[in-house]
Amino acid sequence: IADNLAGMVNMAYDDPSTANPVSLLLASYFFAIQIYCDFSGYSDIAIGAAKVMGFNLMENFRTPYVSQSIREFWNRWHISLSTWFRDYLYIPLGGNRTGKARWMFNLFIVFLISGIWHGANWTYVIWGALHGLYLMFAIMKDDIIERSGLKKHSESGWVKPLNIFITFHLALIAWVFFRANTVQDAFTIFQRVTEGNFSMAGFREALVYFSGTPNNIGNQVYNCVMALAFLAADPVMDKIAKRRIELTKPIYRYALYSAILAGIVLFGFFGEVHFIYFQF
Repeated sequence: IADNLAGMVNMAYDDPSTANPVSLLLASYFFAIQIYCDFSGYSDIAIGAAKVMGFNLMENFRTPYVSQSIREFWNRWHISLSTWFRDYLYIPLGGNRTGKARWMFNLFIVFLISGIWHGANWTYVIWGALHGLYLMFAIMKDDIIERSGLKKHSESGWVKPLNIFITFHLALIAWVFFRANTVQDAFTIFQRVTEGNFSMAGFREALVYFSGTPNNIGNQVYNCVMALAFLAADPVMDKIAKRRIELTKPIYRYALYSAILAGIVLFGFFGEVHFIYFQF
């Protein structure tokens, strides 16, 4: 999934000033899926390879895109790095065992440094700063909800999907800076997306842009469908895994293995695409 989406993301983000606005919007969603599938996938490969040799590595992702807050997002995303920053930077700075102002400052500094850790580029600095600001505003929001007596309403059934929607899109805005080649490119993407024509004609124009020719739209439609199917299936698969459902009968196990292998052969991308996090 990640490698199939990579070509479309690269095409739009490498030259955002000429890309169709719908293409930029789709590419932004696709990058959110690409970086998760890419990074979570290669973490799983590392965990599996280590297991073969007798080593148990920690889980690194836990369906982060169903998080209801940015704080929860960082408990589910890149868990190894998050816990490292918590243990060796956030807690030594005082963590949340200080006044509220210092607590928010500690969070902001940790995420600012997390951005710098990814690279000496203003795009990464802004990405880290955004997540730091998100967490600062979350603390203030929780405080307001607590004081106003709205806590019981914040736990209503309709609030959960709304929180997931908002959290995902906050992360998505930050991902635009993370992926953009320059800060100027990131602002160009936001500008062009807000000016876009989001009709079926605009969507078709985006598919033609990604395909290079109107006659090759089918592959890009497939990639879009696969990306959406993944978003829908990922939380379901996580629930199945948490229930420790085991296929005890060999016929079921080998049927599943065969289906996975067939999926790789039929839908896999066999060109050369490097893991995103190999650059860090």
